[in-house]
Amino acid sequence: MGSKSNIAFYVVVGALVVVFLGALVWMHLQTSERGKLKKKIGVVRAELERLSKENPTPEHLDQIKAQHDKAKTEYAGLIERLLAWWDKDVYDEQKSPREPVLFLGDLQRSRTQIRRFATKKHVELDPDVENLGFPEFLSDDKPPAEVTYDMLKERSAVKDILMLLIHDGVESIDSITRLEPAPGGKLYGKHLFSVSFTCKYPSLAKFQADLVNTAKVPVDPYGDFPRNYLVIERLSYLAQDRKIDRIEQEAAAARAASAAGSDVPHAELIRRPDTYDGRGSLGSMGGRGYGTVRRPPSVVGGADVREQPRTTTVGRMPNYNILSVTMTISMVDFDEDITGEIPALKEATTPRTASTAGTTNSFGGE
Repeated sequence: MGSKSNIAFYVVVGALVVVFLGALVWMHLQTSERGKLKKKIGVVRAELERLSKENPTPEHLDQIKAQHDKAKTEYAGLIERLLAWWDKDVYDEQKSPREPVLFLGDLQRSRTQIRRFATKKHVELDPDVENLGFPEFLSDDKPPAEVTYDMLKERSAVKDILMLLIHDGVESIDSITRLEPAPGGKLYGKHLFSVSFTCKYPSLAKFQADLVNTAKVPVDPYGDFPRNYLVIERLSYLAQDRKIDRIEQEAAAARAASAAGSDVPHAELIRRPDTYDGRGSLGSMGGRGYGTVRRPPSVVGGADVREQPRTTTVGRMPNYNILSVTMTISMVDFDEDITGEIPALKEATTPRTASTAGTTNSFGGE
């Protein structure tokens, strides 16, 4: 009996082993078939995706067209906003002639306008500023040998900068210099300018805001400014505390009176704290301090500005420090991809006269 039961056990175990091995073989075959099926499915999907790209459905075509139209509309709007600041007059032969003598005459008229506007607004101009960044021509009233479009653009940008500074009520403008043009981006170049001026903080904030004012700033009676796309590249300023500066001036005045043995009462030697030099109360900065007050000419168009009524302000005004500001400002010079075709740049390269031959757009024009 024992041997028969053992035989039956071994038979059962052997049968189970055979079944197990068969199951393993079957699973392996199924796995292999599954892998082959997945590869076939991947190939079919790739082919379907390729066909869908080559033959998009009408719905896909409508979506693509809508996206294209949207991008085209937004780009057109961007160009329109950029050109809102573009001074097209620099390419107009009537408004911006390139004859050297006429170019000098326009510079002289701009200098007169800026000088009168500064006098009206009580802004002091350094003598070099009245050369508008073109001292080689205006200092001796000597016309240039040739006039380029770059010179016309720079003249326009300088007038924009000075007009806005004066309009925004700075204390003084100490210098403005044309720097070397610089490369910008794929669609634009840059003309650079360095300007130094003194002002109070509200004037500085207003000037920075006016540079990017999409509605432009009406400066009566000279027009709307800026006419060019101007960007502040660098800005630095210095300020000296007015209270400390006044104390130092009082001490210096007292020492001078004591050394000179003056009989003038001390109170009369001390300058009133609410009266400041027209160039700013900056003491050690650039030699500007509480010296003699320098005023611009008082006569504007035959009228004495001192006789004009002044607005009375009720209450105490904030005692802002005078800032000595230096800025590097760039005028963005758009390429024809932005501005569109400019007929003036398509003229024959042969100069009309030897004195009027010049270059054209330095950044993308021909």
